[in-house]
Amino acid sequence: MDLRFIYGVSINTSSYFTVAVQVGYLLGSLFGWLYRWINRQLALAVFILIMGVTSALTPHYRQFWITLAAFVLCGIASGAWDAAR
Repeated sequence: MDLRFIYGVSINTSSYFTVAVQVGYLLGSLFGWLYRWINRQLALAVFILIMGVTSALTPHYRQFWITLAAFVLCGIASGAWDAAR
């Protein structure tokens, strides 16, 4: 099912989903310096868990802004995961 129908928003408003993920990805990519001080494998496991949980719960969030926050969090985890390589 289309997320814009679930949340009852227009096509223009639903485009914020993509923007939220990309902003989160940009912020998450700045976490590359963090791997000098923390265990990389543990951090990667946490980031993958965050990506999985936020993605799986996407159709179940009650409000649009909560979904945007979850997309930003998923983007941060994705960017941090990608910066670890």
